[in-house]
Amino acid sequence: MTSCLRYTEGPDHELGMTSGRALPVPYTGKSEYCYSNSLHMVLSANPVTGWSIPSPGRLECLSTMPFGELFLKGPRGLEFFLSPANTNPDLAVDLALDALGWTCQTFIGSSDTTPREALRRLQSATEHGPALVGPLNLGGLVQNPRAKYLRGGDHFVVAYAVDQEGVTFNDPFGFPHTWIPAPAFLRAWNVGRRGYWRGPFTVRWNFRPAKPATPRQAIRRTMPRVREALLADPGGPVAFGSLAALDQLRDQARKGLPPELRETLVYFSLPLGARRRLDAADFADDAGRSSLADLFREQSQVLGRSQFAAVSHRDREFARYVEQFRGVEEQVITSLR
Repeated sequence: MTSCLRYTEGPDHELGMTSGRALPVPYTGKSEYCYSNSLHMVLSANPVTGWSIPSPGRLECLSTMPFGELFLKGPRGLEFFLSPANTNPDLAVDLALDALGWTCQTFIGSSDTTPREALRRLQSATEHGPALVGPLNLGGLVQNPRAKYLRGGDHFVVAYAVDQEGVTFNDPFGFPHTWIPAPAFLRAWNVGRRGYWRGPFTVRWNFRPAKPATPRQAIRRTMPRVREALLADPGGPVAFGSLAALDQLRDQARKGLPPELRETLVYFSLPLGARRRLDAADFADDAGRSSLADLFREQSQVLGRSQFAAVSHRDREFARYVEQFRGVEEQVITSLR
């Protein structure tokens, strides 16, 4: 069991701390692991005798996405993510495959790629088995009745049957074996070069083992990347990483969270971050780093508790949770040096 701090609220919602023992309760349920779940699906469709496919949570860690922080002052306003400043979901898929000793074919379109050509490529790709498609615009996947509220969000799916009429795919957002017309799928897929997206119509297919790694080998390949992810910091003025990103978030919370930042935090970053740090704890345990695992579990609990403060507009209280998380993050970084 991990030792942790438990919080109680005083009349001014000040954080009181009492020592206690936290039960290491595992979590099973919804998470925004679209690329890890999609990668798990395509690997599961290509089984290798004597080689076990890692869980989505383990794939998430091999991608390095649970490690690090990113604060952005961009055209969409202020945003904060519990993910590293030196990678993104698209590159994370490649990192996980490299750690596993797997390879695939990848196509990234350009401004000259027509929707007709993209559909032809996707149809050809699925002839080799399921294809990992993305990033896509989550708001364009119109089988989801809430799609119009999700515009601009990035997403990954697994397509496996394509013709001129439509695309059949597994959507890890909760829609297995779904179908939408080809024009709608292509509009969602044509994301251009916004944000981290390298180009439109990105697709990976023909997944195959080059030299499948044992779990220990995959961990060994990933641990140096974990340290790099935790330390990555562009230094501003637009993007901040690592401890500087947490400083930006804390200082902004002390002044009051603007609506767009609060929305990102409560709907996405905080619950996803809490899940990621739980998986990071299991990853650290498997790496033989039990003290590091305890730190990650403590961080997961702090993030989970901070959710209510952010939802309830208790911004000064939320700032203190951020400061608590930052203190543990310093210990994490020190332990990896």
